[in-house]
Amino acid sequence: MMNAGLNHSSPDADQIVHQMQLARSAGREQIAELHVEAKRLLDWKEYVRSMPILTVAAASLFGYGVVRNAALVFQRTNSPALNVDNAISSTKTLQSTLTASLSTLAMSILSNAVRSYLRKLTQSRNLDGD
Repeated sequence: MMNAGLNHSSPDADQIVHQMQLARSAGREQIAELHVEAKRLLDWKEYVRSMPILTVAAASLFGYGVVRNAALVFQRTNSPALNVDNAISSTKTLQSTLTASLSTLAMSILSNAVRSYLRKLTQSRNLDGD
């Protein structure tokens, strides 16, 4: 008699088991989609395709900083006296150039990631609402 309440073959229990299986498979699909999306967001080529002007600008700024610093180093090594102030100034310029370039790129990547996440979130809510 006590086992009568634990009857697993009732329609309600079968329905609950079926719903749980559907929820698990939907969860697995969403995790797989998020994994693919994360791989895509971490791929630098994606950003070159989606924002070519910003990418070229960042690369140009980085290249300018490196070439300028290399030119200053070359001038210093060919001069008879080493000017410490110029060395410090050129190092600070390179650091600020690199920081600005990396900050711009990081903000762009973050902006795209948030935009993509919000788009997926609204799409999933629209599907749930239908």
